[in-house]
Amino acid sequence: MYGKDNVTDGASSDIQNATNIASALVRRFGFSTKVGPVSYSDSADAPLPSQETLREIDNEVRGLIEAAEERAKDLLNEKKKELERLAKALVEYETLDLGEVQRGEPLSLHSSRFALTDDISRPMCSDQRRIVARES
Repeated sequence: MYGKDNVTDGASSDIQNATNIASALVRRFGFSTKVGPVSYSDSADAPLPSQETLREIDNEVRGLIEAAEERAKDLLNEKKKELERLAKALVEYETLDLGEVQRGEPLSLHSSRFALTDDISRPMCSDQRRIVARES
């Protein structure tokens, strides 16, 4: 969404997890028509794949990951306005409940939902005053 120059180290964990899942789909669960319904797991009784099969497995794993990446990019671009609005609301309000996210607009701290208090056992809002949810 923000380009290759804005990828963080945190993405490496996502890439590793995606690779592990895609590899299991192809190697263990027969999720590839090119590789077929054969298990190429690391167990001792599993068949040893040929170099050609290993290349095909790698290509299939890469294809699954690239297809998933494209689907994710398309979804992020399709929902860009909503994501930006959500990010802005989270910066301003720090937390949102499910209803606020579903309605697309956070409730104001000045609404009837919140009351100010000096009770230090209650959560703080960003302006250092404490807030509690009013009982309905």
